[in-house]
Amino acid sequence: NYEFFQRLLPPLRYVNAAFRHYPIVLGAPDSQQKARLVSNGSSVNAKAVLKTWKEIGVPVTFRVGDGKEMFGQDLKRLDGPHLARGYLPVVNLNYTNDGAVVSEECFASVEPGLAESGVVFARFKGAKISVTVEAKVKLAKQHGVLGGTNGQGWVWFDWNWTWDESSQTLSATGRKPACLAIACKAMKPDLLAVSNRRFEQERSQCVAAWETILNRGMKVEVPEPVVNDAWKTTLLNNFALVKGNHANYSAGNIYECMYEAESGDGVLAFLLWGFAPDTAKMFGPLLDYTHEGLEFHNAAYKLQALATYFWMTRNTHLLAARREEWLRDANLLM
Repeated sequence: NYEFFQRLLPPLRYVNAAFRHYPIVLGAPDSQQKARLVSNGSSVNAKAVLKTWKEIGVPVTFRVGDGKEMFGQDLKRLDGPHLARGYLPVVNLNYTNDGAVVSEECFASVEPGLAESGVVFARFKGAKISVTVEAKVKLAKQHGVLGGTNGQGWVWFDWNWTWDESSQTLSATGRKPACLAIACKAMKPDLLAVSNRRFEQERSQCVAAWETILNRGMKVEVPEPVVNDAWKTTLLNNFALVKGNHANYSAGNIYECMYEAESGDGVLAFLLWGFAPDTAKMFGPLLDYTHEGLEFHNAAYKLQALATYFWMTRNTHLLAARREEWLRDANLLM
């Protein structure tokens, strides 16, 4: 049973970027901007310092206590990451420092104007927390926003934070919930004002958006709750990787692109799970995909995907629209 294997399979942790711990991709469905939350809760959009990974926005690092220990530094004192309801992309972590527990909650906004800039909301409470923003230029504070001299904002914060310009650090006591909003792409400061109330509103919208996606597809219920959570979070994480109409292989690294077989398998999984309308728009980039030296490989997978799409939906519109291309692929194989 699952309990037997659970003891033998610790969570994946290590990655070869400078931030070391596997990142969790945060982004609105189909969004162009994808943020990364380091899975021990230490940072949003941390620097990778490795050519195979992409640098995203400005790194924002979280430290706890008077000694400013990195959040999640000692995994023995870390509880998490946990997902809201066991499967939603709202991440919760708790870290014990000097006997005090600091809680952290992060998610990506699904509000279109904010999702366009990949805005991530974060909330901390329980003990002292310090936030360092590693921008290339010195940041200035203005009305609850940290930004550069170009008038664009990177980080928004509520009144529970104190800004120290000399160290470029925000700090909060933790006695009250302290909220932040972090953009992957700088935007106008007046587009956002952060408060605990706004955090709750954004969180509710985020939960509703992802639950709506789940409710459109097939539902599977088995006796073990962890399995029910697993299929839901796997499905939602695959949707989080979709960029526009492109079913990408990953996000935030060199695999943030498409491959005919792997992306095709992802698209067909969406189809088999009942997301035919979503799948239809993903077929365009899938059929347009080319890679020199893999012409036979790509042709076979394109024809397989089209055949599966037809037998699942009995819809001939896609076949008719792309007839010239799939005939070319069929002739290539013959």
